[in-house]
Amino acid sequence: MAPGGYGILRAVWEPRDIELLGSCLRLAVDGPYFPDWEFATLMGMSREEMRALADAWPFDPQSGEVEEPLSAEQEAAGVSAANNLNGYPHGVSRATLEEQLGFGLEDVARLLESSRRWKHSGDRRVEPT
Repeated sequence: MAPGGYGILRAVWEPRDIELLGSCLRLAVDGPYFPDWEFATLMGMSREEMRALADAWPFDPQSGEVEEPLSAEQEAAGVSAANNLNGYPHGVSRATLEEQLGFGLEDVARLLESSRRWKHSGDRRVEPT
């Protein structure tokens, strides 16, 4: 698969972005950050639905390759997880969150800003073939 251009906002997600979204998704699903009673309200889908999406995440950490484009549901789940990890008052220190995430919060903020910019620009370029 050609580098870059993955997901429904296709022009935005480089392999590193997909790795970051997947890390956010896995941490949101498996971590203690969001109470079960509030999870679906915050994320837009249940913990079980998000776990299934995380389990099928198309990024291979061994090769650093994206195995297939993100589905719309995977992209939405990853962005929701990133947004909530970045903004929800979960009470976990920045250092602990960054250690568990494997990325800096500045990376999360950059990714979220990019997704907002692309969402509002109407840019919906598709993956090159």
